[in-house]
Amino acid sequence: MGRPATTFEYFQKELARYGLELKRVRVGRGFFNICRDGKLVFTARDYRELRAFLLGLDYLSQAEKKSMGGVNDGNEAEDI
Repeated sequence: MGRPATTFEYFQKELARYGLELKRVRVGRGFFNICRDGKLVFTARDYRELRAFLLGLDYLSQAEKKSMGGVNDGNEAEDI
């Protein structure tokens, strides 16, 4: 599978990594619903809000990994 053809497909693919589904409510300058197991989690008005939501998920995911001791992003010295 190659690169997503549209911005919408990109966000669908990225949100699927977290078990979320992206639905377009209105075509054009419409809204986007993010759902998990058929239940609404978040509504975004535009791609900017979708990106912010995705960055928040990514940040939480990284923080969770770091608290488990799994990620070193290069900003902290490792304990020897």
